[in-house]
Amino acid sequence: MFEELKGKGLMIHHWDADGICSAKLLLEKLKDKDITNRTPLLGNYYLTDKELEEYANYDYIIVVDMSLTPENIKKLAETTKIIIFDHHLGPVIEEVQHNNPVIKGENPDEYPSASWIVNKHLGNEVNLFAILGIIGDHETKIKDNEQIYQIITK
Repeated sequence: MFEELKGKGLMIHHWDADGICSAKLLLEKLKDKDITNRTPLLGNYYLTDKELEEYANYDYIIVVDMSLTPENIKKLAETTKIIIFDHHLGPVIEEVQHNNPVIKGENPDEYPSASWIVNKHLGNEVNLFAILGIIGDHETKIKDNEQIYQIITK
């Protein structure tokens, strides 16, 4: 999947622990690529017109743990290849590549964070960054998810 990424890339990620850990995992894998890393303005779950205009100049965009508006995604997809890694509910947008088992009907308890999804997609062993993303999103409530909590406590 990543071999096909050519030219200038952009990664847009959430500003929380899950978004940062997910971005770290992907940037490590894509270290040979020309990727700019951006986080929307704190509190924004959308891109401004200025950001949309600037981001249209990239060859590909990877959106991580950021449930941007469908309008934002569709606008970017007019000129750019879009890949999304996420665990939030939302619509499937046909114009982009989704890596989100939750919107495809999978059990959200098995995919508690974007970092978990990214880590699995990359074929990595369980690691600190995958787990920190989960804990950052769920805090102590993750104890209610017995399957994932057992992995964390190991």
